[in-house]
Amino acid sequence: MVEVCGRDSVDQLTTNIFVYLELTRVGNLQSKRWIFVKGWLFFGLGICSGGMLLWQHPDLATIALLVIAVWSFCRFYYFAFYVIQHYVDSHYRFAGLLDFLRYCLTGNCVDRFEQDTKK
Repeated sequence: MVEVCGRDSVDQLTTNIFVYLELTRVGNLQSKRWIFVKGWLFFGLGICSGGMLLWQHPDLATIALLVIAVWSFCRFYYFAFYVIQHYVDSHYRFAGLLDFLRYCLTGNCVDRFEQDTKK
């Protein structure tokens, strides 16, 4: 018979996971060599996952939708980290997509847009 974990067990497990993550936290990657390795690993991951998707569904609709999705996400990334910084708000630097989302949700991007249009 399977024993169901109680709430205390779940809380303890969660605490242990957070303690482990805090103890093993790694700082920013600073080695140029490892930055390149990380970039190429992301590229390889994209090629493998896209290839497996096309292998499972080898039709033109899947290829077209995959190309559009990749292109759209690349353009959004460019928008979030280049266009905003260089054309909308030169004072703000983004640390990641969650930081960009927080920037938009707090109204900072709307406030600055309205200030620019009033000039």
